[in-house]
Amino acid sequence: MKRYFCVFSVLFCLPVEAGVGRIYEPYVNPLENELEFHSTYETGDQYFPADLMRNTFGFGTPLTDNIKSEFALVYSDNAFGETVHRASEVEFLWQLSEQGEYDNDWGAMFSLERNHLLNYWSTNSKLVMHRDFTHSSIDLNLVVGFDWGHGIENDYDLELRSRYSWRWRRELTPSIEFHTSESYTVLGPMVGGALRLSSQHKLNWNLGILYGLDENTPSKIFKLECEWEFF
Repeated sequence: MKRYFCVFSVLFCLPVEAGVGRIYEPYVNPLENELEFHSTYETGDQYFPADLMRNTFGFGTPLTDNIKSEFALVYSDNAFGETVHRASEVEFLWQLSEQGEYDNDWGAMFSLERNHLLNYWSTNSKLVMHRDFTHSSIDLNLVVGFDWGHGIENDYDLELRSRYSWRWRRELTPSIEFHTSESYTVLGPMVGGALRLSSQHKLNWNLGILYGLDENTPSKIFKLECEWEFF
């Protein structure tokens, strides 16, 4: 447990950009590569009059038996409705415990992002937890981050992402997601699953809608996640 205490301390000493994002599980498969696509679409309302879409394309590969790296490119709409390259990100996942070794499975993530539109940097650190129950499971991501650069206020941010899933079938798993930080709070239903395409290929997917629970958040955020795993 001393190792986990050290990692937890590092998480809160590291300098994340707030935003509705992925909920990670703490597992690394040393033989598995991933191609990923993640998209969010925010509908405009009286507080946010313009719709906004953000798309992320990523590639992940293991570095060791318990460390995985990922590189991602982020594209989003600008004020003129054009799709532009918004950011680039490199990320590392460290699996801290073996699956089933403790009541909770643990991992830690560290990332560095460059925002090309607004010319600033972000770092983020995540403490990742997964726990299985008889017919359900819960995932928690505690995120601490820091943004710095020209034209923005250098600031820390604390974020919580959580998902409660019912393990009905491998191909179809309903869930509820909750995300909150200083700048937004959302809650909504999701549905996903895993499709085995062959012995060496698998498609994971997750789709749903999140509803804003305060005036700082768009009223509806549609979320789509696809991951193609191959060996």
